[in-house]
Amino acid sequence: MLFALAVTTAMAFLLGALGSRTTGIYFLMLTLVYGVIGYYFFAQVVTVSGPGGVTSITAPAPLNARVPLYYAAVGLSALVYLAFRAIGRTNFGLALQGVRDDPVRMASLGFNVALHRTLAFTLAGFVAGLSGLLNVWFNGQIDPASIAIGPTLILLIIAVIGGISHYEGAWLGAFVYVGASNYLRELPLVDRIGITPDRFNTVIGLIVLLIMVLSPEGLVGIAQKGRGWRRGRPRERSIEPPTTSETMEGTAR
Repeated sequence: MLFALAVTTAMAFLLGALGSRTTGIYFLMLTLVYGVIGYYFFAQVVTVSGPGGVTSITAPAPLNARVPLYYAAVGLSALVYLAFRAIGRTNFGLALQGVRDDPVRMASLGFNVALHRTLAFTLAGFVAGLSGLLNVWFNGQIDPASIAIGPTLILLIIAVIGGISHYEGAWLGAFVYVGASNYLRELPLVDRIGITPDRFNTVIGLIVLLIMVLSPEGLVGIAQKGRGWRRGRPRERSIEPPTTSETMEGTAR
């Protein structure tokens, strides 16, 4: 476990340093390239993996059943969520938000933008390593398909659905994606309009497109807009004419 986390964190630091000077669509393309390189490397180099991967992996004794492993995943997710919220309130977390929103200004203020991006990538890699351990214990194996471009796109879709700029976005996006993937396939209407399970990505694509049109901030952004509209709706007020003294004072000014 410690070795896996160490390797994951070290690779995240290396890949983050390579991609720290890219932004926007270029950074997104680079992360997808990382997934493609990893997939073909572990699929072709049979010394470390091979197409079949590594099988017959068992979880530690307390987590060798599905129910304890489930609660361990939920508890770990909650701890990571609370940790990220705590980090977001520190100087380092505020600097990361500044680098995300306006890297040029942060660089002009003396912050090392590339280093902050690298550290953020490393932190994300460490958390991904934790989730990777749970994934291996749940499936009992690990193969190159786990890091192919398909799972990478699923993570991006989950982030877009929930909201990239919000801590709760990952939870909400994962809940919506898994719910849609598991239950919308069984609706009779889906079969009637010609969307078979093999074409179900069309439904997911339409959901993502609808959410992005309504709010680039995802479902969390839509919820915040709804609350802001209810609370910030202007109240109707009667317009009273100014008094004589107010008129004279305005004229003098």
